[in-house]
Amino acid sequence: VVRLNGGLHCEERSAFQEIARQLCGEFNQLFSSKANYDENLAFLRAMLASLHTHMKSVVFLLDGFEAFARARGKQQLLYNLFDVLQHSKVQAAVIGITCAQDVMEGMEKRVKSRFSHRKIVITCPAHFEVPVIQQGSQPGPVNSTAAALPGPRPVAGGPVASSTTSA
Repeated sequence: VVRLNGGLHCEERSAFQEIARQLCGEFNQLFSSKANYDENLAFLRAMLASLHTHMKSVVFLLDGFEAFARARGKQQLLYNLFDVLQHSKVQAAVIGITCAQDVMEGMEKRVKSRFSHRKIVITCPAHFEVPVIQQGSQPGPVNSTAAALPGPRPVAGGPVASSTTSA
């Protein structure tokens, strides 16, 4: 799994450098922090081709996907990732995570044409209790103190609406 964050890696050069860094770390390759955009793109293509021969695959997890889709310029990261996936021997997937419902509107036509448009929508039930674990205590219902704390909250189990298709 290669993880990128839209807030940190929306600039194409830094995104491809981070992809190369993570792939090199995972597959024991030598990473060059001085490699330019073209070298990192060539490395990505070669790495994905090599992984096919070793029966390995890669999942690119793009958190904050809207930042990549609304990036200034030509959205090179998305275009190149989707373009690489068009090759039959590449065993990889791109998963974009976003809260923006209109993310497709910001994508360029050439990027949209390579995008599969497969969506998985996850919603929380209207009414549920969230267990809060405090140091030294057992899980229990949300209290007013825990509800006022900033940051992400755990989601309790419940029905999940999803729509999936196979790749």
